[in-house]
Amino acid sequence: MPIYRVADIAFEANAKYSMFKKRLEKYTAQDAEPLFKIEVRDEELQNVHVTEEFTYEIAEYMLTGKQFYMNLLKNNGIMLHASGIKYKGGAYLFSADSGTGKSTHTGIWQRVFGKDNVKILNDDKPAIRFFGDEIFAYGTPWSGKYDISLNEKVPLKAIVFLERGAENIIRRTNDKEAFEMFFQQTVRRIDAEYMSCLFDVMDKVLKLVPIYKMSCNMEDEAAIIAEKTICSSDIL
Repeated sequence: MPIYRVADIAFEANAKYSMFKKRLEKYTAQDAEPLFKIEVRDEELQNVHVTEEFTYEIAEYMLTGKQFYMNLLKNNGIMLHASGIKYKGGAYLFSADSGTGKSTHTGIWQRVFGKDNVKILNDDKPAIRFFGDEIFAYGTPWSGKYDISLNEKVPLKAIVFLERGAENIIRRTNDKEAFEMFFQQTVRRIDAEYMSCLFDVMDKVLKLVPIYKMSCNMEDEAAIIAEKTICSSDIL
């Protein structure tokens, strides 16, 4: 069975459908010792309510993402529903409900600061993992509708939770607000065993990473104001 590495974690994966198989290609690992196996059994797929929009391919993609997430939680990591960028050597994650404009916002960054300077690390579910007091963001194969991701490990500098607004306003959050927003944008329907891991990892992330809330529109000013605030050298 092929071996892959995501977020510095090696695993075996048996992809049945081309969607997941293609997205795994850039994460192929050699001479790695897998920690676990990802595979969606036929009986699991048989229980899926398939429609014209929700196919077996999409079901496999989603179910394998949850399998990886469960194992990531046990290895000091978590996945966040976000569009993440690599900029000036750091990773910045922009998270929000679907349809709010995460990808649009990171696209504005590319328009304003240039695609050579702003790379999309992952456009749907970047991984976050810490090692001691160091914390990193990673691209993953679970990368949204257009499969935009980089197989890279980048120091995580900030997380911004977005909401639509007429004006562009950004501020640091308090611990309670940060926890609630983060919890809403990660997988929550998990067993008690994993929930304990989730809270431990979230606590570590929120202690190490500046968290912001931003009301923004879709104008260039949104990226300019965000960049000025979250990329300041003294934000920590």
